[in-house]
Amino acid sequence: MSETNMSTWIYSLGGPLLLLPEHLQAHWHGTDKLDTQMISDYERSCSIADYLGTLDVKGEQVVVLGDEPAQTTWIPGIGFQGVCLIRWRYAPDYQTVIQLCNEIDYTAFPSYEKIISLKNKKLFVMDAAFPGEQINWFPQSFLKISLRETGKYGISTFHFRPNETVWLIIHKLEKATDLPG
Repeated sequence: MSETNMSTWIYSLGGPLLLLPEHLQAHWHGTDKLDTQMISDYERSCSIADYLGTLDVKGEQVVVLGDEPAQTTWIPGIGFQGVCLIRWRYAPDYQTVIQLCNEIDYTAFPSYEKIISLKNKKLFVMDAAFPGEQINWFPQSFLKISLRETGKYGISTFHFRPNETVWLIIHKLEKATDLPG
């Protein structure tokens, strides 16, 4: 993996990050409440108590990266079709993170925690507080991912702690070829 694959890291303002399909961008309202909503989309995302969850937006699932906010980047799948989202909890420096991410066996992750159906190959990783239509106002606040194809994807979470100085949370989004759809 080249260093440029991990050169862009984003941060949230303190809440969760989302994996939002591009065509749902206008339907995510962040901290804004619509007249028809009892709670904001952001508040809904904050209800995810685990590292990974999903919310319904216009009949489709949006992935929420819960728990504490951590700087996040993505890399293309290594040995599988999909991507990995790398969340940096702690590590001594950037070079250590790059080196360790090159050494991980991404094919040995645990089984899927969630199965989602993606109708769009273009995804955003963004702060749940922002309305989807406004993320372009803050280019340093989102990542854009392009998958090779749509369909069913499995998501698994791996806590990578090779020693006492490093903790990365890695979410693997993998094309689920053995599932219908």
